[in-house]
Amino acid sequence: PEGIHEVRFNSRLNVIAVDTRNGEATKTLLNLKALCGIPVMSYSPLAGTTVNGMIQEVDRELSNEEITSHLRSDIKVGAVRRLGKTSTVKVTFRGKILPTHVLLGHVRHPVHPFQERPIQCLNCFGFGHKRVTCKRPKKCERCGKPHESTDITCQSMPAKCVNCGQEHEATARFCSKRKKLGEIQAYSKSNSVGFHAAKSALEYGRHFPEMDSTRADNNTTKEPNVTELKNSGEQDMEETSKDVTTSSLYTTVVKQTKPKSHATQKDCQGSSPHDKQRSDMPAASTLQASQTFPAPTARPQPCHSKDTNAQPTTSFGDSSPEWMSFVKAAVKIALSLLKSIESTWAKTLTTIIQAVLPLLEGC
Repeated sequence: PEGIHEVRFNSRLNVIAVDTRNGEATKTLLNLKALCGIPVMSYSPLAGTTVNGMIQEVDRELSNEEITSHLRSDIKVGAVRRLGKTSTVKVTFRGKILPTHVLLGHVRHPVHPFQERPIQCLNCFGFGHKRVTCKRPKKCERCGKPHESTDITCQSMPAKCVNCGQEHEATARFCSKRKKLGEIQAYSKSNSVGFHAAKSALEYGRHFPEMDSTRADNNTTKEPNVTELKNSGEQDMEETSKDVTTSSLYTTVVKQTKPKSHATQKDCQGSSPHDKQRSDMPAASTLQASQTFPAPTARPQPCHSKDTNAQPTTSFGDSSPEWMSFVKAAVKIALSLLKSIESTWAKTLTTIIQAVLPLLEGC
């Protein structure tokens, strides 16, 4: 027909969804009682966010239309449906919050949260589909074996659930599998997410924010990849800071490893080797700018005065031989590790250590 836009069939739930082009076609489908000789029940789903509640002890003689017309609530009511022939009525409210109570005529009814029961097949007693679409072999409700539930042979045997394997019938309300599916459905409804997303959230602890509409990806916008930009900037700053730290480290190491002598300048005749070494050593600012280091000069020998009473001096390496050996070993290990790293700061630090290493060898 011209008023029909699209038809979708859900074989698992035995439901046909029809998208219409105008209100006249919608009204015709809502009045439909049979389709190809098969009795059907038609309804129009509510748009937007809704929440389900239930009221109890409602007069069984009242129809759904009469309940809707006499029901008063602070929150707008979307739909009303009696659960079978019981006195419990399911009420759908628009929005996310349930009212504490409603008025039906002059009677005040408390509103309780309504939890949808998981769909269970009455042929194989599995969850997620109905009997009319089930293609599995028929199983017993009590023991789960392929025979009728009225078979006398299994009445004396202990019950075994086909879903969780525990000792109870497959339709028991306290079944662990049934409770788990109920929690997933409740999470899916309250957070407006799909079944699989709700299942992952409950199993792995991922929580989804509540959405204003039933389809969250309608208002979803893709944000720029801030992580990549942030990582790139942090890497440049990290390399710069490491270069500056490397130059400072080199200067500190040179100062600590510089050979000491007890001989004073006035005791030395002529040009002192100490002055020569100081003039040959490059400045720290030059090292930081060029990142190239000259080969170190040979370790100068301390000069002694001609005074025969003067005591011989002791070098830095002789005062702490064990400590210096430990430092040399640590430097060599660090050098071998840095050579395996492909990075600017690693190459710079390797060059510094190679320049300082001859000074340590002379100690």
